[in-house]
Amino acid sequence: MRYEPKNVDESIIAGAPPEKGSVESLDPFSTPIPGQSLTMRPGSQAFEKPWVYTDPDECLVFLIEKLEQDRKLKEEHLSILASGVPIEYMVNTAAFAGFTEGLWSPDTAELIKPGLAMYYILVAMDEEVPFVLFNPEGGQEGQLNDKEVLDSMRNLHPEAYSVITERMDAAQRPAPEPEGFLDMPAEDVEEVQEEEILMDEREGMI
Repeated sequence: MRYEPKNVDESIIAGAPPEKGSVESLDPFSTPIPGQSLTMRPGSQAFEKPWVYTDPDECLVFLIEKLEQDRKLKEEHLSILASGVPIEYMVNTAAFAGFTEGLWSPDTAELIKPGLAMYYILVAMDEEVPFVLFNPEGGQEGQLNDKEVLDSMRNLHPEAYSVITERMDAAQRPAPEPEGFLDMPAEDVEEVQEEEILMDEREGMI
């Protein structure tokens, strides 16, 4: 994340602690260094140990029971669905999170996706919550199109967005017509001068 002094919050400079979870509270230096994973003890990560579940049916029962027993968690998932987050995205996230926690293998994570997606569909239909099934098809993964870049800039950097939109509007405006000889482009002036010379030569011949 690039540090921009002009965008620094004045309350932080004054000594007030930044709000937890805000962008200002993030430490730009709190990132892994290259090769850091090679210094860890083998088997120290959760996904390097034996999996807790090896049967896809047991994984589905574990996930569904966790949502059904915790009404608050279930309502959070329903609100996420209602906000427009696709079911495919939520299923992929849950499957990958279970792998990183050492609950199941990558193969098992792929096998539980259809059943978990069906569960979300049935729950959303039962609760009458609108939902989106698949992730939108766009360009290459990890790349934003021009519209997405402008939308993000409008929310995160309004000053830059206003400058960009002003330049785009100026580029789309038609060029003003020249009012006089001095306002004409150099190419047009040369053409006019050549025509006048030809006219003078013709008049002299006559």
